[in-house]
Amino acid sequence: MQMTGSLEDYVECIYLLILDENTARIRDIALRMGVKTPSVVKAISILKEDGIVTQAPYGSVELTSAGEREAKRILATHHLLKKFLICLGVEKETAEEDCCKMEHILSRETLGRIAQFVKSNDPSWEESSDLFPDDSEDDHAEQGRQEHPVFDFSAP
Repeated sequence: MQMTGSLEDYVECIYLLILDENTARIRDIALRMGVKTPSVVKAISILKEDGIVTQAPYGSVELTSAGEREAKRILATHHLLKKFLICLGVEKETAEEDCCKMEHILSRETLGRIAQFVKSNDPSWEESSDLFPDDSEDDHAEQGRQEHPVFDFSAP
């Protein structure tokens, strides 16, 4: 599944609404994202087809386990890029705006290099297990990787 930047924004919004409000309703998603309800309905339909969300008729939107992993990956990328920009001396507000634009266009290789840069330039920065979900241990054993999966941007 190759998600567009717009769909990633929806997934991130749904995840944050669930964290903040314990629910993600269509109208709340529309309000938070500043879009019209039909746009949300269309995006949710695509995300349902991709197995990222579920929704009972007229009910709240829920993330599947795959959707939650994807949301955490998106949010982790967001936090990584924001931290990177702040390390470069960018003001926090500008860093927040810019990382929202950057998070959808950078390659896995570039993100991996940024992660290495942030780790080497800010020893106090630690990956949060809430933001950096582990894939199954079998996958890691099979691939022989020691790094955290969010920072292993080499795999497709």
